[in-house]
Amino acid sequence: MRRILLVAAAFTVATIAAASAQAAPPANTAPPSITGTPRVGETLTAQNGTWTNNPTSFTYQWQRCTAAGPPCASIAGATQRTYDLVAADAGSTMRVRVIAANADGASQPVFSGRTAVVGPAAGSPTNTARPTVTGEPRVGQELTAENGTWTGN
Repeated sequence: MRRILLVAAAFTVATIAAASAQAAPPANTAPPSITGTPRVGETLTAQNGTWTNNPTSFTYQWQRCTAAGPPCASIAGATQRTYDLVAADAGSTMRVRVIAANADGASQPVFSGRTAVVGPAAGSPTNTARPTVTGEPRVGQELTAENGTWTGN
């Protein structure tokens, strides 16, 4: 009888240990990333990164950052895995916040790295040589502006 109780106790301890080891929300081991071309009119896609504890779902929040990085601000309604870049994104960098979840709960938020600076839409005029001003900058003298060089329409 004593042997049966010892075996039952060992089984109970092993079962509790296994259950507590499995009861954990996801944890990130490699951060999310972003694929796509950072240009107005293009689509960016969040890559989830790598997680432990078998996530069953992910939530996303796209953020617009300054060209130099933070501060970043969440974009209202931008909560899908993909994000279509709009005119307001031009000149900014983008990042995405990812949260993974499983039956045991949700992870801490994890942020991707930032994209390159978002460029204008394809076909938009793009300056390739800066405009110039010539002439003598003195009262009564005439200055002449040159447009520089542009691509696009």
